[in-house]
Amino acid sequence: MFTRVLALRTYEFRLNGVDVEMAFERGLPRVLADAGQLQQALLNLVLNAEQAMRGRATRRLEVGASYVADAGAVQITVSDTGHGIEDGNLGRVFDPFFTTRDVGEGTGLGLSICYGIVRDHGGQIAVDSQVGVGTTFALLLPAYMPTAANEELLVAHTEQGERDYVAAMLAGWGFGVAFADNASAALARYRAGNLGAIFIDGGIVAGDVDAWRAARQAKGGSIPLVLTSGAAQGDVAKFGREQAVALLTPPIELRTVRAAVQAALSHDDFGDGRADANETSGVDAAPAEAGRRTGSTEDSTSQSGVSRTGEYV
Repeated sequence: MFTRVLALRTYEFRLNGVDVEMAFERGLPRVLADAGQLQQALLNLVLNAEQAMRGRATRRLEVGASYVADAGAVQITVSDTGHGIEDGNLGRVFDPFFTTRDVGEGTGLGLSICYGIVRDHGGQIAVDSQVGVGTTFALLLPAYMPTAANEELLVAHTEQGERDYVAAMLAGWGFGVAFADNASAALARYRAGNLGAIFIDGGIVAGDVDAWRAARQAKGGSIPLVLTSGAAQGDVAKFGREQAVALLTPPIELRTVRAAVQAALSHDDFGDGRADANETSGVDAAPAEAGRRTGSTEDSTSQSGVSRTGEYV
């Protein structure tokens, strides 16, 4: 796919004196993606790099892809030798309409669109830059795991953005994904069984803690549960200590979710019934923010939209 993107800019590279270097690992796993959307995201990054290198003596574009084991993800990097981004602007580069270019040279939407596309695919995008040296954008996208196809996981969260984001990650790894946005729907799907694990937000548990305890007791605690909550307190915190094989706290990222999945499906309780995925995963990527996917999931448990529309590329 990246070669197609670069081919679209071959004439411009030659015209503007841009040298292109590629470094792709062999045997990379596949990624579940909407090919058109992902190509658009990569093209936006290449265009951004070209514009950043205008007027520079050295114009070199480096692109590459590698496998990141602890995230279960393919990492795609786009680096340029442009003017770089000031530290004060790094936290704003993915904001809609933010740009440091002159009037008429850009709308400030290219990187925002990239961010949304990557999030829709359950991935992350981060930026590293040094003024006068250049900039590197790094995308992490969940990589398909053949063994995941045998498991269906339930994602129960009151916030659609976070629910869809976690569901997209799990679908990207190859899991079947059901989701619910309230305690009633989540309990109904949980009681139906045939789940590999459940990712449940503290807000869902708080809706009826006693019902969740009863449901867990009826199942003998046989379905591993991962609690996702920023500030679990009281009965919810106690429920998590008693029932969860892993705890996920914001920001939700590929490495932490990957660690939680491994804890859940291996039934590994890390010695005390719980694993803090955020502490064991070596997180170093940019914090996740609100997702961009749309579509109602009220009182529903259904397949993640990503698994319906994407294909492995």
